[in-house]
Amino acid sequence: MKPKHFPLLTILLIFLVSCSTESTQEVTPEQKNAIIEEISSLWESSSKGFEDLNVEPLFSYFSESEDAKIITYGTLHTDISALKKQFASWFESPNAIRRKAISDPVYYDFINDEAVLMTTIVSFEILNDTSSINQINKAAYTLLWVKEPKGWKALNMHVSQ
Repeated sequence: MKPKHFPLLTILLIFLVSCSTESTQEVTPEQKNAIIEEISSLWESSSKGFEDLNVEPLFSYFSESEDAKIITYGTLHTDISALKKQFASWFESPNAIRRKAISDPVYYDFINDEAVLMTTIVSFEILNDTSSINQINKAAYTLLWVKEPKGWKALNMHVSQ
Protein backbone atom coordinates (compact mmCIF):
# COMPACT_ATOMS: atom_id res chain seq x y z
CA MET A 1 0.00 0.00 0.00
CA LYS A 2 1.28 3.42 -0.88
CA PRO A 3 1.66 5.83 2.05
CA LYS A 4 -0.27 8.58 0.23
CA HIS A 5 -3.48 6.47 0.36
CA PHE A 6 -3.22 5.87 4.08
CA PRO A 7 -4.90 9.16 5.16
CA LEU A 8 -7.74 8.59 2.70
CA LEU A 9 -8.28 5.04 3.94
CA THR A 10 -8.20 6.23 7.56
CA ILE A 11 -10.88 8.83 6.88
CA LEU A 12 -12.99 6.27 5.02
CA LEU A 13 -12.67 3.76 7.89
CA ILE A 14 -13.67 6.39 10.49
CA PHE A 15 -16.67 7.34 8.36
CA LEU A 16 -17.79 3.71 7.97
CA VAL A 17 -17.44 3.01 11.69
CA SER A 18 -19.40 6.15 12.61
CA CYS A 19 -22.19 5.16 10.21
CA SER A 20 -22.41 1.62 11.53
CA THR A 21 -22.84 2.47 15.21
CA GLU A 22 -26.29 3.19 16.54
CA SER A 23 -26.89 6.38 18.40
CA THR A 24 -28.06 5.67 21.93
CA GLN A 25 -29.99 8.59 23.23
CA GLU A 26 -30.68 8.97 26.91
CA VAL A 27 -34.33 8.62 27.91
CA THR A 28 -35.48 11.94 29.34
CA PRO A 29 -37.16 12.13 32.77
CA GLU A 30 -40.40 13.15 31.04
CA GLN A 31 -40.23 10.12 28.73
CA LYS A 32 -39.48 7.85 31.70
CA ASN A 33 -42.47 9.17 33.65
CA ALA A 34 -44.84 8.69 30.70
CA ILE A 35 -43.56 5.16 30.04
CA ILE A 36 -43.76 4.21 33.73
CA GLU A 37 -47.32 5.54 33.90
CA GLU A 38 -48.36 3.49 30.87
CA ILE A 39 -46.68 0.28 32.04
CA SER A 40 -48.00 0.72 35.61
CA SER A 41 -51.53 1.13 34.29
CA LEU A 42 -51.26 -2.08 32.25
CA TRP A 43 -49.78 -3.97 35.19
CA GLU A 44 -52.45 -2.78 37.63
CA SER A 45 -55.28 -3.54 35.18
CA SER A 46 -53.98 -7.05 34.66
CA SER A 47 -54.04 -7.78 38.40
CA LYS A 48 -57.85 -7.55 38.24
CA GLY A 49 -57.63 -11.00 36.70
CA PHE A 50 -56.66 -12.43 40.11
CA GLU A 51 -59.51 -10.55 41.81
CA ASP A 52 -62.19 -11.59 39.32
CA LEU A 53 -60.72 -14.99 38.38
CA ASN A 54 -60.66 -13.77 34.79
CA VAL A 55 -57.81 -14.83 32.54
CA GLU A 56 -58.36 -12.08 29.92
CA PRO A 57 -57.10 -9.09 31.94
CA LEU A 58 -54.38 -11.25 33.50
CA PHE A 59 -52.82 -11.97 30.11
CA SER A 60 -53.81 -8.73 28.34
CA TYR A 61 -50.37 -7.13 28.62
CA PHE A 62 -48.38 -9.99 27.08
CA SER A 63 -46.81 -9.67 23.68
CA GLU A 64 -48.31 -11.78 20.93
CA SER A 65 -44.82 -12.28 19.52
CA GLU A 66 -43.64 -15.86 19.08
CA ASP A 67 -40.57 -14.77 21.08
CA ALA A 68 -42.66 -14.19 24.24
CA LYS A 69 -41.72 -16.40 27.20
CA ILE A 70 -42.75 -16.81 30.82
CA ILE A 71 -40.92 -18.63 33.59
CA THR A 72 -43.14 -19.54 36.53
CA TYR A 73 -41.59 -21.21 39.57
CA GLY A 74 -38.98 -23.10 37.56
CA THR A 75 -41.07 -23.92 34.49
CA LEU A 76 -40.42 -22.28 31.12
CA HIS A 77 -43.54 -21.51 29.06
CA THR A 78 -42.92 -20.65 25.42
CA ASP A 79 -46.56 -21.07 24.42
CA ILE A 80 -48.40 -18.23 26.16
CA SER A 81 -51.81 -19.36 24.84
CA ALA A 82 -51.32 -22.80 26.45
CA LEU A 83 -50.42 -21.17 29.78
CA LYS A 84 -53.46 -18.92 29.47
CA LYS A 85 -55.65 -22.02 29.05
CA GLN A 86 -54.09 -23.56 32.18
CA PHE A 87 -54.92 -20.43 34.18
CA ALA A 88 -58.47 -20.38 32.77
CA SER A 89 -58.99 -23.99 33.90
CA TRP A 90 -57.59 -23.23 37.34
CA PHE A 91 -59.78 -20.11 37.68
CA GLU A 92 -62.84 -22.27 36.94
CA SER A 93 -61.90 -24.88 39.54
CA PRO A 94 -63.25 -24.90 43.12
CA ASN A 95 -59.66 -24.43 44.33
CA ALA A 96 -59.33 -20.99 42.75
CA ILE A 97 -58.86 -18.19 45.23
CA ARG A 98 -59.71 -14.57 44.49
CA ARG A 99 -56.70 -12.46 45.43
CA LYS A 100 -55.71 -8.84 45.26
CA ALA A 101 -52.19 -8.39 43.89
CA ILE A 102 -50.19 -5.60 45.52
CA SER A 103 -46.86 -4.66 43.89
CA ASP A 104 -44.36 -3.05 46.25
CA PRO A 105 -41.64 -2.04 45.63
CA VAL A 106 -41.56 -1.60 41.85
CA TYR A 107 -38.34 -0.69 40.00
CA TYR A 108 -37.95 0.32 36.36
CA ASP A 109 -34.60 0.06 34.58
CA PHE A 110 -34.58 1.71 31.17
CA ILE A 111 -32.59 -0.06 28.49
CA ASN A 112 -33.76 2.57 26.00
CA ASP A 113 -37.05 4.26 25.05
CA GLU A 114 -38.40 0.97 23.64
CA ALA A 115 -37.31 -1.55 26.29
CA VAL A 116 -37.79 -1.41 30.06
CA LEU A 117 -37.00 -3.96 32.74
CA MET A 118 -39.52 -3.98 35.61
CA THR A 119 -38.75 -5.71 38.90
CA THR A 120 -41.28 -6.03 41.71
CA ILE A 121 -42.43 -8.04 44.68
CA VAL A 122 -46.13 -8.93 44.58
CA SER A 123 -48.05 -9.75 47.74
CA PHE A 124 -51.38 -11.51 47.33
CA GLU A 125 -54.16 -10.53 49.72
CA ILE A 126 -56.74 -13.32 49.83
CA LEU A 127 -60.27 -12.09 49.10
CA ASN A 128 -61.98 -15.46 49.54
CA ASP A 129 -60.74 -18.91 50.45
CA THR A 130 -62.85 -21.95 49.81
CA SER A 131 -59.82 -24.10 49.08
CA SER A 132 -57.69 -26.27 51.30
CA ILE A 133 -54.73 -25.82 48.93
CA ASN A 134 -51.89 -23.69 50.27
CA GLN A 135 -51.56 -20.75 47.86
CA ILE A 136 -48.50 -18.60 47.22
CA ASN A 137 -48.89 -15.29 49.02
CA LYS A 138 -45.76 -13.51 47.77
CA ALA A 139 -43.75 -13.69 44.53
CA ALA A 140 -40.93 -11.87 42.77
CA TYR A 141 -41.59 -10.71 39.20
CA THR A 142 -39.20 -9.48 36.54
CA LEU A 143 -40.66 -8.35 33.22
CA LEU A 144 -39.08 -7.15 30.01
CA TRP A 145 -41.47 -4.59 28.53
CA VAL A 146 -41.05 -3.66 24.87
CA LYS A 147 -42.70 -0.97 22.79
CA GLU A 148 -44.74 -2.64 20.05
CA PRO A 149 -47.03 -1.09 17.42
CA LYS A 150 -50.01 -1.78 19.75
CA GLY A 151 -48.25 -0.20 22.76
CA TRP A 152 -46.18 -1.54 25.63
CA LYS A 153 -46.21 -5.32 26.00
CA ALA A 154 -44.37 -7.81 28.21
CA LEU A 155 -42.12 -9.93 26.02
CA ASN A 156 -40.55 -11.91 28.83
CA MET A 157 -41.56 -12.53 32.43
CA HIS A 158 -39.94 -14.45 35.27
CA VAL A 159 -41.85 -15.31 38.43
CA SER A 160 -40.31 -16.94 41.49
CA GLN A 161 -41.06 -17.42 45.13
